[in-house]
Amino acid sequence: MKKRNRILAGILAALLTFSLAGCGGQGTAGNTAGTAGTAEDASQVQEENNGTAANADGITIAVSSDITTLDPQNASGTVTATVFFNMFDCLTRMDTEGNVECLLAESYENLDDTTWQFKLRQGVTFTNGEVFNADTVKYSVERILDENYGSSVMADFADIDGVEVVDDYTVNIITKTPFPSLPLRLTYLAMVPKDYITENGDDYFAANPVGTGAYKLESYEEGNQLVLTANEDYFMGAPEVKKVTFKIIKEESTRVMAVQAGEVDIAMSIPVSQIGAIDATEGYSIIAGPADRTMFLGMNTIGNEALSKKEVRQAICYAIDMDTIISVILGGYADKTAALSLPQWSGYDASVTPYEYDPEKAKQMLADAGYASGLSLEIAVVNGEYPCFSEIAEAIAGQLQSVGIDAYVNYYEKSVLRGAVKDNSIPALYLMGLGGPYAENNQTLRIICGTGERYSTWSNEEFDTLRAEAGSEFDETKRNELWSQIQSLIKEEAPVASLYQLYGVYAVRDNLDWTPALNEVIQVNEISYK
Repeated sequence: MKKRNRILAGILAALLTFSLAGCGGQGTAGNTAGTAGTAEDASQVQEENNGTAANADGITIAVSSDITTLDPQNASGTVTATVFFNMFDCLTRMDTEGNVECLLAESYENLDDTTWQFKLRQGVTFTNGEVFNADTVKYSVERILDENYGSSVMADFADIDGVEVVDDYTVNIITKTPFPSLPLRLTYLAMVPKDYITENGDDYFAANPVGTGAYKLESYEEGNQLVLTANEDYFMGAPEVKKVTFKIIKEESTRVMAVQAGEVDIAMSIPVSQIGAIDATEGYSIIAGPADRTMFLGMNTIGNEALSKKEVRQAICYAIDMDTIISVILGGYADKTAALSLPQWSGYDASVTPYEYDPEKAKQMLADAGYASGLSLEIAVVNGEYPCFSEIAEAIAGQLQSVGIDAYVNYYEKSVLRGAVKDNSIPALYLMGLGGPYAENNQTLRIICGTGERYSTWSNEEFDTLRAEAGSEFDETKRNELWSQIQSLIKEEAPVASLYQLYGVYAVRDNLDWTPALNEVIQVNEISYK
C-alpha cells in the first residue's frame, strides 16, 4: 500500500498540463476540481469543527454509492458488499493479500475432482440465536441457486451442482465439472439463517437481516446512512470498533469536504485532484493500493460492423495512450494492463504485454480495414461510477479522434447501461470495470469475454474452450499454460481494450490502523486504534 504525503501535490502540479488536468468530481472534466477547498480553507474548517477524533465508541465511513440491498445473497457492488461482509460470513474469506483462508469452515479438501468436503466451525450462532451448522450451508447454497428466489449473482455459482450433509458439521459441495477455484468463489456466498427466513420470508429478511458476522444492524436510512453495532458474541472475538456508520456521500467533492470538516474517519474513492486537499488536512492521510478490479473499454462486436473486424478493434487499442491517462488523470494511481488479467491472479502472464501507443499504426490499420475516411463511435460511460471515469472517457474520445475516429461520449445511469450491455442493446463502445470480492481469471474473463456472458458480445469458440479447460484444471502448471494462451488470444483478438488496474484511494484518520484489501471491502473488525 502507498501512504502519500504533501509531496504529491507538487508532483501533480507538474503533471496537470494535460488538456483534462486531472479528474474532478461527478461532472465533466474539471468542473468540480478544487471545490473541496484550498489548504487554507481546510485549516479554517478544521479549526471550526475541531475534527472529532475516531474513538472506541465508533467510526464513520463515507461510501460512494447507495446500498442496493441488505440481503447478502442478492448483493452486487462494492459498497453493498462491504455492508454484507460486516454482517455475514462465508465458508471462506480472502485476506488483505488476496489469499483464500477458512472462516466458517475449519478446513476443506478435495475428495475427488467434483467433490469438496468442508468441516465446519462449531459453536457459531446467528445474532438471533439460530445455530450455524451443515443444514445452514445446504440451505444457503440452494437458496442462491433457486430460480424462484432470483438472486442477481446466481450465475456466479452455477458451477455448483448440490450439497450433501454428511453430519451436523460436515458438508460435501458437489460441482458439475472440476472446479479448482471453488474455495475462492465461496468467499462471496453468504451463510444465511434457514429457520429465520423460512418463518419470515425473503422480504422480511432483506429488511431485518441477521447474520453470524462481526456486526449487526442498528438502523438504515435509505440513501442516507446505515449504522451497525458490534456483535459482542462474534466467534472470532468482539470487534474493537463498537459502532460504525456508513454515510452515503455520492459526490466526490462532498466526501472530501466531509474529511476536511472532521465528520468522517474513512472516505473511499478519493479523486486524484483532491489528494492535495486531504494532505493539507491535519490528522488524515491518503492510503492507496491496487484493487481486484480490471478496467476496460468494451466493444459491441455484433451490433457494429466496424467493430466486428479485428483490425479495427486493434487500431482502437493502438490509439489509446494509457501511460498519459494514468500519469495525468489518475496521478499514477493505476497500472496498465494487457489482457484484463491482474498480477495477483493465478495464471497471470507478464510476458503478454499491453498495446503500445502508436497512433500512426492505428491510422494505417483503419485505412487497411476500409475506414480511411473514418467512422463514428459512441463511448458510453456511467459518470462517477469509478474515479475519473468521465475524464478518462473524454480523453479516450480525443485520442480516437486524433486517428480519424469520430468518437463522442454519452452518459448513462448505471442500471440503464449495465442493462443494455446484458441484453446486447449496447452502444459501440462502453467504459466499464469488473472485479471485486472474488475476482480471478476464471470469473472475470468469462464475464467480460465469454460467449453469451454479461458484458460481452464477442463470440469465440477457442476462448470458450480454453477458459473451460483452464477453469477445470487442477494441475497448476497446466492451468497456467492455458491462462497464458487465453491472455495471448485476448490481446490478439481485442474483444475489448484492456486499460488499467484500479487503485483504491482512501482518506483515513491518522489514529486508525487499517490496510485496504484487494477486494475493496472495508472490513471494520480489521480496523484498530493506534
